[in-house]
Amino acid sequence: MYAQSLGAVFTAESKPFEVELVVAEVGRSQDEDHLYRLTFDGSIADETGFVVMGGAADAVVHALEGPWTAELSLREAVRAAARALRTAGASAQTGNDVAPSGVTALDPSLLEVAFLERDPDTLRGSRRAFRRIGGPELENLLQYEQDT
Repeated sequence: MYAQSLGAVFTAESKPFEVELVVAEVGRSQDEDHLYRLTFDGSIADETGFVVMGGAADAVVHALEGPWTAELSLREAVRAAARALRTAGASAQTGNDVAPSGVTALDPSLLEVAFLERDPDTLRGSRRAFRRIGGPELENLLQYEQDT
């Protein structure tokens, strides 16, 4: 019902900007999570495990599908996503699916990273499950990626 209502808003009028939204329901376990990606044209896609948004989303998803598993730690998942983003960027420039050696590390200040916390009350006293990562915390998570 929610997805249909929101989809109707997206398709009812002309849009001066392209907007993508992710709607997430955090379950008791990862198997019970539901992720929906709503695109600027009103399309609704059921996503599994992770969501990539932006201009090269399909290429990043393709690069991330292999290394991503539900068992990855936050650090491992962020690093795998950074490698996938680098690979997708290199692929766009070279036509290959492999990032060439010497590809510069991604600037953490240019990345938008977030995750869903299973039990946010215990960590921040808030019922909001969405948590954005940036600044020193993101730099720390990516430290090894920047060194390689």
